[in-house]
Amino acid sequence: FVTSIWTLVQARFLSADKAVSKGVGYRDLVIFTLIADLSIITLNTSLQVNAVPFYQIAMLGIIPCTCMVETMWLKKALTKEMVAALVIVMAGVSIVTVTELKFNTSAFGVLVAVASTFCSTMQQVLCGYYQRKNSLTGSELLRKVAPLQAASTIARSRRRRGSNIPGVSINAS
Repeated sequence: FVTSIWTLVQARFLSADKAVSKGVGYRDLVIFTLIADLSIITLNTSLQVNAVPFYQIAMLGIIPCTCMVETMWLKKALTKEMVAALVIVMAGVSIVTVTELKFNTSAFGVLVAVASTFCSTMQQVLCGYYQRKNSLTGSELLRKVAPLQAASTIARSRRRRGSNIPGVSINAS
């Protein structure tokens, strides 16, 4: 809701390129919204079923996963420095993940964390792809996506009350 309101304010008062209307296909908006919704759902579920350290470790995996997808799908080249940095990050994440898995995480939690990493990666990749494809800035893409994203969020929130995950209870303490 707040995103939609801010987008309307920005479009009306803050946009420097009001005269230029750049189109994004409805199909692209729907695909992006579905991936963004899956990202939100899996991230929130991961935070519910996993310990915070493991959730944060899974989020660190988004960067190398994004680089891998962009390299395979968009044929982007990584520099030697980028590869070295990714190797260091992945080594650190791997060590901490093994330690965390030994103590606090269920198989379901690992599955949800992997899904959230993948969905967040796809959201990042699609965001960059649609920006390049349609010659949009981040704000312009947000302006196009926000109404559909808000509608899907409202529809999703009306259907969901409490936790639908077996064995998970949400305590308000």
